[in-house]
Amino acid sequence: MRASYVTGLAFVLLVIGRWANNKTAITLEGAVGMAFAIVVIAALDGGKTEPIAKGLAWLLLAAVVLNNDDPLNGIVKAINAKQEGTKTAKKSTVESALCRTG
Repeated sequence: MRASYVTGLAFVLLVIGRWANNKTAITLEGAVGMAFAIVVIAALDGGKTEPIAKGLAWLLLAAVVLNNDDPLNGIVKAINAKQEGTKTAKKSTVESALCRTG
């Protein structure tokens, strides 16, 4: 897999992870950093420097996945929050129905 693709995947996962953790998905600083990293890795992604580019890209992907804002944990938190909200809504509906009858 080309280093440019791995870098792009890392940034997509970074945006998804920040969004899933209720943080600003893309900031100006983040966008500039992303553009710089993509340009540097794309420039290295060919010829004798290709192994260096691949190494950097995989390190970047590992850093994104192991970050506190990783996408998997954010998605799990979002699902759990939705289930908690559904349980709370059902509980309050049952309690209000019991209060009306009692």
